[in-house]
Amino acid sequence: MKNILITGSNGFIGKNLCSHLEYINGINIIKCTRENYQKVLSKSLKDIDFVFHLAGTNRSEDQDDFLRNNVYNTQFLIESLQNAKNQAPIIYTSSIQVGNNSIYAHSKQKAENILINHGIKNSSKISIFKLPNVFGKWSKPDYNSFIATTINNVTNDIKTNIWNGDKLITLLYIDDLIEIFKKCIFNYSELPTYFENFSVQKENPNNIHKKIDSFYKNREKENFNINLNSFEKKLYSTFLSFLDIKKSIFPIKSNIDERGDFIEFMKSPFIGQISGFYSNENVVRGKHFHHTKIERFLILSGKAKFKFEHFISRAKYEKVLTYNKPCIVETFPGWIHSIQNVGDNLLSGIIWANDIFDKSKPDTYYKGDI
Repeated sequence: MKNILITGSNGFIGKNLCSHLEYINGINIIKCTRENYQKVLSKSLKDIDFVFHLAGTNRSEDQDDFLRNNVYNTQFLIESLQNAKNQAPIIYTSSIQVGNNSIYAHSKQKAENILINHGIKNSSKISIFKLPNVFGKWSKPDYNSFIATTINNVTNDIKTNIWNGDKLITLLYIDDLIEIFKKCIFNYSELPTYFENFSVQKENPNNIHKKIDSFYKNREKENFNINLNSFEKKLYSTFLSFLDIKKSIFPIKSNIDERGDFIEFMKSPFIGQISGFYSNENVVRGKHFHHTKIERFLILSGKAKFKFEHFISRAKYEKVLTYNKPCIVETFPGWIHSIQNVGDNLLSGIIWANDIFDKSKPDTYYKGDI
């Protein structure tokens, strides 16, 4: 069992780290927060195997907070480890802002120096993580993440004041950082004193604001573009984490007639169209063919008869399928196809088409009964 001490465990990075480590066998987490900092570190730390020193102040109206929480608390941690004669390796989250002459930067630099000196004196492995702008779930608006601030402003109709909006900033996603942390616990011997080799994205604030604004305005539309690149996926996940959970459910258009129901679930020029359908007893759907478009069907409940007829040769084929023996049914260009509910209950399924239905160019031609 590895005992992992995490200072700042209820902060943005700390919460994410703890939530990951809780699912790794053989790890015991000792959580250290601003409220219990002195109490936890005043106990013997002789059994601590690894330290993540994440505690600190990023922003404050009280300048003494930087000295107290970034410098003095670091010194207290070091003294506690030395009193316990503990040589546990320490990862410290510093910042790329060190050196910019701000009070925050000066306090982080002093904390770095304390840790480096401790490493030399105590023969402890020290690694200073020079973090860029970290973003992800559970970050705080107007505190530790420009992206969190932007999401909060967009979703609450607050104007975002952006300075140097076209200047590229370096961004690190929280889960990418946590993956590095997890590997370090079991393989820290090769860690550099200053760690800066992150998988980052460079983007400008103006573009980030536009993407977040687009998420907010379009996520409930049926043609919302889900073909996101790697960075956009992480940004969208972060965006969702800030929404009221009531926003997780929203209605979509339902096309009900005597046959049943047809629901257009999702449309994208990159993935085509996904729809759901319900068919009443004996109802026949389809009876059309496509020149180029392709569809795939999956039966979710009931019993369906699929019938196919070649447009030129009139060759025929049919197959009865049920939900409890899952199959993909794929339509071929030039084959008229239909699906009939031949069961005693409602028939339901999913349809994927590789192209969005366009009334001006439907590529759907009805041919009557087959």
